[in-house]
Amino acid sequence: VLVFGSWAARYHGEQGATPGDIDVLVVGDHVSRKAMYAAAEQTERRICIPVNPVLRKTAAWFEPNGDSLLLDIKAGPIVEVVGRLG
Repeated sequence: VLVFGSWAARYHGEQGATPGDIDVLVVGDHVSRKAMYAAAEQTERRICIPVNPVLRKTAAWFEPNGDSLLLDIKAGPIVEVVGRLG
């Protein structure tokens, strides 16, 4: 699980407006979308900020092959929350 976007940028000290949401990338091959969205909703209730989850397969993380979102995420600041992606 990685946080990306404006929240990750502020975490790394980049100047800008306070983020209005948290963008989260979940990387895994056996992740239930239903469970992912349920976790995002639970987190939203706890922190009172919208959470936007995105799911990608492990292979896609290592070889994005034109996945513009993953290429953007990899080019920008990220915060690793759980696990290691190397």
